[in-house]
Amino acid sequence: MKRLAPLLMTLTACMILGLQVNNGSAEEAGNALVQRGKEIYQEQCARCHGMDGIPTEAGKIQKPFPAKDLRPNHLLPNAELKMIIKYGLYMRAMEAKPLSDNDIDAVIAFLRTLTYKADVAHGKKRFLEV
Repeated sequence: MKRLAPLLMTLTACMILGLQVNNGSAEEAGNALVQRGKEIYQEQCARCHGMDGIPTEAGKIQKPFPAKDLRPNHLLPNAELKMIIKYGLYMRAMEAKPLSDNDIDAVIAFLRTLTYKADVAHGKKRFLEV
């Protein structure tokens, strides 16, 4: 048993250190994915949706419907966002984007970093107007 204790301690330490190294690598990979997504988004999407996800003036005048605010994108699953980016939206200015699946995943990773806080007073006002 005395011989096993150092071995178990060494294996435990290696596992802990290995997990820390893997987490760091995963975090770095995630950051790189988000950064690549941000660059693609800037080229392909920001003209209408703005860099912060809020539609620009160009996006607001799109016909027949204005560009969407992308900050509450957490309401849509990744698969649905992927379909919209890949194939566009029928009868809308949102056209299909010529991006690889990996590039679309990067854009979605960036979109998930956008923050949105609902304005209850504004929502109530808009509800009452309709």
